[in-house]
Amino acid sequence: MTSQRPLILTEHGLYTRERKIEIALAQWIGSGNARDDMTIRPINTTVKGFWMRIFEQLGRIVYHYSDHIITLFEGNRRIQVRDGAPVEKTRVIPNGIRIPESQEGISGRSDMDGPLSVALIGRVVPIKDIKTFIQACRIVRDQLPDVLFLVMGPLNQDPEYVTECQDLVSI
Repeated sequence: MTSQRPLILTEHGLYTRERKIEIALAQWIGSGNARDDMTIRPINTTVKGFWMRIFEQLGRIVYHYSDHIITLFEGNRRIQVRDGAPVEKTRVIPNGIRIPESQEGISGRSDMDGPLSVALIGRVVPIKDIKTFIQACRIVRDQLPDVLFLVMGPLNQDPEYVTECQDLVSI
């Protein structure tokens, strides 16, 4: 690093962990030989294991060069440390708002009329588990039929998954 500027890493989801899940689920990674793919062997001896180790090393390199490593909750911070982040560089800054303070700011506002809105902002890909959000929306809608649900994010990364989500919404 030659910029002499601090590198601040923020991880909402843990990059290495998400890549490992995607690799484990990937059907395009394999030997190409159905018989070999049916053989039970340790993941670290497979092509998927090879790719997982590459991403583990990339994660360690970024942790090493980061001046500050920030995540959203303590469980993620512990995983970062386990995966090579120096504990003294890690910090938790949670998402969210302080409800009592926020309620003071909105009480008595006349522009709060209209339906309650719930939004998920993120990529529409399996790792984000949009389908569970859709199922949760259905449960809420059974109790509160006027709630507006929104999913906002890119749709181009896994078109097949996007179609599955759209089909689930229309059921």
